Amino acid sequence: MSSKQVKPWKRIAVIGAPVLQTVLSPFNAVLARYAAEKDHWQIVFSSHEITSSAFRVLRELACDGAIVRLTSPEIADEARQLNFPIVNYSSWLAEPGVPTVRRDDRALGRLCAEHLLAKGFRRFGCLRLPGGWYIEARIESFVATLVAAGVDAEIVVLPIRAHPLRQEDRRKFRQWLAALQPPAALFLPDDIDAPEFMDLCRETGRRIPRDIAVVSAYGHAETLRQCLPSLSYAAEDEVTIATRSAEWLDRLMRGRKVVANVVLVPPLGLVAQGSTATVAVDDQEVALAAEFLRNHASEEINVADVARQVSIARVTLERRFRQAMGATLHDYLTRQRVERAKELLKQSPSLPLGQLAQQCGFASRKRLNAVFKQFAGKTPKAWRDDAK
Repeated sequence: MSSKQVKPWKRIAVIGAPVLQTVLSPFNAVLARYAAEKDHWQIVFSSHEITSSAFRVLRELACDGAIVRLTSPEIADEARQLNFPIVNYSSWLAEPGVPTVRRDDRALGRLCAEHLLAKGFRRFGCLRLPGGWYIEARIESFVATLVAAGVDAEIVVLPIRAHPLRQEDRRKFRQWLAALQPPAALFLPDDIDAPEFMDLCRETGRRIPRDIAVVSAYGHAETLRQCLPSLSYAAEDEVTIATRSAEWLDRLMRGRKVVANVVLVPPLGLVAQGSTATVAVDDQEVALAAEFLRNHASEEINVADVARQVSIARVTLERRFRQAMGATLHDYLTRQRVERAKELLKQSPSLPLGQLAQQCGFASRKRLNAVFKQFAGKTPKAWRDDAK
């Protein structure tokens, strides 16, 4: 009777994601779960600090492999001197010189630009924040997307020199806001200092999102909790990045040739929240009407209610709204209700369609089905099944 073959243990180090401490992110959780499921991975060292000394410690640990963040050329040099396979998951360096699995930063910038263009914005501000190569990659992609759409004359790139913000940076940002012609949009290539930038907008009398919409190419849970209104952001796929990093390291430790190339992981999508819940139109009454429709779409309102809200004759509002928005008030309201239904279908897949109709402002389930199919191309049930 043959005995079961025991796999040799692999000693793994992680720098930049403290797996041995409290799990604080999906990335850490994936690595911890991967190690547990493989049953031959033993994480022997993990550190949140990304320093040259942390990498020098690895030389003495007799590790079989490591998953690391390379955030400077000096740290990359230290990492390349290790005598075991490593996988980098950071975007700080354009050419890290080691196997790398990282988010597609250019796609993050493009998503933000497309989101703002779809809302009709034609005037933009972009902050060049301190950081690694990923900042420039996101900015370049954001600007290139706008230029391709023909709005290159209305883009201002404002350099921010330090984090935390210096008084000089605050002063320049306030000056730009004061000269701004609303409606406009602000692009943050990272969410660093996002709450303070949004506070500065309000201090200068700029209303978010009515006067200036704000979107970030990244959104960390702790930062998002501090933003008012809630910050729209492009969401990276941390789970896939962590999974592919672990899988690639596993292959390298089994003897696969080490190739210093980069695998890009596409983002999950744009998470649209309160900071961009608007449309960019110069007609302020039309903008108010659109805002009222978005905020009250789930209620039993009609065109007459909207006209009363903005104090304009119904016929006049309908004409101006169609000119500015390319849609009637009724069609815009209906589309908002359909989008609300999609959100609820994703958040609560088991919600009965009768309740869904009621929560989205439709008179009945039958009316929900008809309108949803008209705008989405399929019934709510079919759309929900596809989403699953």
